[in-house]
Amino acid sequence: VLKKLLRGILRSQKRGKRMTRSQVIFWCDRIMYFCFLPIAFFLPISSAILEIFSSLIIAVYLIKRIALFILTIKEQNVTRSPRRIGGTFLKTFAPMAHPLVLPVMIFFYATFLSVIASQFPYLSWKGFFGKTVESIFLFFAIIECMTSRRRINVFLGLFCLSAFFISIAGIWQHFFKKDFIFGHAFTLDGRVTACFGHPNDFAAYLIIPVAFFIALLFWAWS
Repeated sequence: VLKKLLRGILRSQKRGKRMTRSQVIFWCDRIMYFCFLPIAFFLPISSAILEIFSSLIIAVYLIKRIALFILTIKEQNVTRSPRRIGGTFLKTFAPMAHPLVLPVMIFFYATFLSVIASQFPYLSWKGFFGKTVESIFLFFAIIECMTSRRRINVFLGLFCLSAFFISIAGIWQHFFKKDFIFGHAFTLDGRVTACFGHPNDFAAYLIIPVAFFIALLFWAWS
């Protein structure tokens, strides 16, 4: 995908053309989509892969917004007044309309207030930008690039496949005292960890796939 994007840019430059708004949206959304796929599969297995591809998604998301901002100014011939430029900037960087945008922004505001009143400013601000802001950017990116049923099905298929392997690893660990992914040993108190470092991490991860499979069962039953 990156090769095609670079080739398209080089060809447009050779022909004296500039990338259009639709081309920027198409290529950036496609890159973000392909970066989400390894996250869906390796989410419980590798934190390094999660951070690498999350950083790439956020970088491409910001590049897309900056490119659209520049194209909007050039196409509409926006005057250089700070008010007009500021309005165009806010309109360009506004998230896509979605029912969950408002709850996410309320959560962001509540978290921001708690960080301001925190007794440990350094750790709070580090967690705020490293976790909360990162997750919100990923949410904004996923509602922009997951625009077709096929993309959503592929993403959820990889997520379910990963959850299946992790569950099998937990069952394997229960019977053979070690999981087959990282070789984590059975805990002394008899709790299953699978490929996670602690049983609570494994339990927290299972909440999402279990809820998803229950929803599928209700959908199939109805």
